[in-house]
Amino acid sequence: LGGGWREFLATVLGAALSMILRVALRPARLIPLMVIVLAAFAATAGSVLGCRALACPSPDLAPIAAALQLVPGVPLVTAVIDLATGDIISGMARGAYAALMAAGIALGMLLFLAWGFMP
Repeated sequence: LGGGWREFLATVLGAALSMILRVALRPARLIPLMVIVLAAFAATAGSVLGCRALACPSPDLAPIAAALQLVPGVPLVTAVIDLATGDIISGMARGAYAALMAAGIALGMLLFLAWGFMP
């Protein structure tokens, strides 16, 4: 996709910050959507600032790759399976949950980028 070792290091920094924050917030028993928003914010902050420090040639790749770990893959797949097998209610519920988590990721990334820290 065009990334090099600098983008890789910035992505690792953002992803590590995101996962550390998720684990640290687990005992606080916050709403899962809030944890996703904060984790996406941390992933974007770590990767964008890491790219600035390392002078990445393609800084737009790192935030996307760092936040990719937050994508709710299992609820998306099970929603499709439920809908395909005729379980409309559970499929719609899981699909709505996955869509809400995806919107939370977008919101967390937007909150950091809105401060003017564009990659």
